[in-house]
Amino acid sequence: MNRRIYWIAGSVAAVLVAAVAITLTTTDVATGGGDDEGDDSGPITGEALDRASEAALAHTGEGRVTETEVDDEESYYEVEVTLDDGSQVDVQLDEEFNVVSDEVDEEDDEDDGDDNEGDDGPITGEALDRASEAAVAHTGGGQVTDTEVGDEESYYEVEVTLDDGSQVDVQLDENFNVVGDEADQDDDDDDDDDD
Repeated sequence: MNRRIYWIAGSVAAVLVAAVAITLTTTDVATGGGDDEGDDSGPITGEALDRASEAALAHTGEGRVTETEVDDEESYYEVEVTLDDGSQVDVQLDEEFNVVSDEVDEEDDEDDGDDNEGDDGPITGEALDRASEAAVAHTGGGQVTDTEVGDEESYYEVEVTLDDGSQVDVQLDENFNVVGDEADQDDDDDDDDDD
């Protein structure tokens, strides 16, 4: 009888150990852990997006978050902030959302920030505010993580990252009316240079 109890107890213990191992492995994969460093790059999502945005905007003192990236080559998080004058600052953050550096994007600054026609670049100035407001209203929430004027599908395109991490590209006409949207859950942007 004692042998049978030991055998049952041993079997239960083995099942518990296997369950814990599976849980830890699944958690590691789901949270992006493991030894595939460098393969986790993509937009910041969820609570991390809120915290990173807050830290970057506190650092710049103004502006709007227009793009984000996890596991950037320069830091753990990178937050691109478009300032009120249309210039952009990349704010680098560590895993605890502390600013480790920043860099002003040196792009063609001939534009005054409001006349976006033909730029094929990020939306800036008042147009950024209006396009972001229209896109977020259309998606019912989320955070603007990228913008483009002169998009091939519409006058403006606004990428909104929803709380679940999925992304929606919202196309707007020049009067900020929604003319289309497209769910982009794979994050296969053509600016992904890691492939």
